[in-house]
Amino acid sequence: MRDIVDMKAADLLARLRRLANKNGWDMTERKGKGSHIVVRLNGKPTVVSNHRGDIATGTFRKILKDLGLTETDLEV
Repeated sequence: MRDIVDMKAADLLARLRRLANKNGWDMTERKGKGSHIVVRLNGKPTVVSNHRGDIATGTFRKILKDLGLTETDLEV
């Protein structure tokens, strides 16, 4: 498996959806400003930048922190 930090926004959103479905969590997505998507997972909000390249490492870790997740949680 490739390094989980090297991930595009679409991959992250797909993993979050699978995690939510697996655990029966509520997850909503809505369009934010520009190339951003507002994600709410079990009432915890965060913003995912939907750009062409990989999500920056610091941004990726901030998204996980906002949602109360770890990198291993996304290995679904």
